[in-house]
Amino acid sequence: MTVRTICAVYVYLGALGATFHTASYSWSLDINDCFLPCEESEWTSISPQAWLDKRKSISEPPIQFSTALAIIMSGQGASPLRLSIFGSYLTLHGIVKHLTSLYQDNWLIDSLPAHVQRIEESLTRWRMCAEQNPEFHCSPRYPSGVIAANALSLYRQAHVRLCGNFRPLRAALTTRNVQSITCRLNDIQINISSSRTCVKAAWCAIEALQISIVMGMAQAGSISGWHSKLLFNTYSLECCLFLSIWTREQSSLAISDRSSEENDILKTIQETLAEIDLDPAIASKPYSIQLVYAWSLIFKNSATIGLYGIIAEVLKSYADNLKG
Repeated sequence: MTVRTICAVYVYLGALGATFHTASYSWSLDINDCFLPCEESEWTSISPQAWLDKRKSISEPPIQFSTALAIIMSGQGASPLRLSIFGSYLTLHGIVKHLTSLYQDNWLIDSLPAHVQRIEESLTRWRMCAEQNPEFHCSPRYPSGVIAANALSLYRQAHVRLCGNFRPLRAALTTRNVQSITCRLNDIQINISSSRTCVKAAWCAIEALQISIVMGMAQAGSISGWHSKLLFNTYSLECCLFLSIWTREQSSLAISDRSSEENDILKTIQETLAEIDLDPAIASKPYSIQLVYAWSLIFKNSATIGLYGIIAEVLKSYADNLKG
C-alpha cells in the first residue's frame, strides 16, 4: 500500500471514529513508520518516481508520523514543527486517538485530570505547528482550504470532548433512527465548571457556530460544491450540545459570579445568534435553546449527506422539549 493511500485511509478511518465512535477498528491501521508529507506538491506527483524525486529535493528532512506525534504530545521539541497542511491533519487525528480512551479505560479514572491536561496542551502545540504553514486557512481560495477547515473543526471538537462523554450519542448515530438518537441525548455527560479547559471549550464551540454563519450555512440554498467536502457540521455536534448546556448553567448565575471571560462568551453568543434569522417565537426563548435551534437550521440547510438531515431533525426535537 502506498504512503498516500495509507495516510488517506488513516484520515478516513479517523473521521469515522470521530463521527460514529467506531474506535474498535478506526485506529487499527498503523502508520507510525510513515513519513509525513513536507510539501503539498508531493501529493500531486504523477508517478512514484516523481514523488521520490520531489522528496529528495526538499531541504528539510522528512519526519515520521510517530516522531511528529511524540514531539507534539511531549512538548520536547526545541521549536514548533513545520508540517504540511495534510501532515498537520494526520497528526491531529493521532492526538484525537487518545481521546477515545478518556472515559472508557478504568485505569484512567484516577489520572483523568492529568490526562485531560496532557491532551489539552498537545492540542495547543498542534495549533502552533499548523499555523506555521502560511496556507493554513479554511477558505476555498486556498488549494488545501477544505483540509484546513476539517482540521480546525476536529480541533474544536476535541477541546469540547475534554469536557464530556459523548460516546452514547455518537454510537447511536449509526442507527440513523431519529427516535433512537434523540433518546441517547439524555445519556451524554458534560462537566461544566469555571476551569480553563471548560472556558476554552466554550470559545471553541461558539467559534464553530460563527464559522458556519460566515460560510452561509445558516441560510437556505447556500450549499456549494466546496461545502459538500466539509466535515465541519459532523464535528460540530458536540459543540452545539456543550454550548447549550454551558449557556444554561452560566445564565443561572449572577454577572458577579461569572468571570469576565465567561461574560464575554455570553455576549458573543448573544451577538452571534442575532445574525441568524430565527423564527420570532424561537428568538424569544433562552439563548441555550436558541443555540440548538440554530444548529438544527445549519444542519438542515447544509444537508449534503443524509446524516445531516437526520441530525437536524434530532436537534429540533430536542430543542422543542427543552424547558425555557
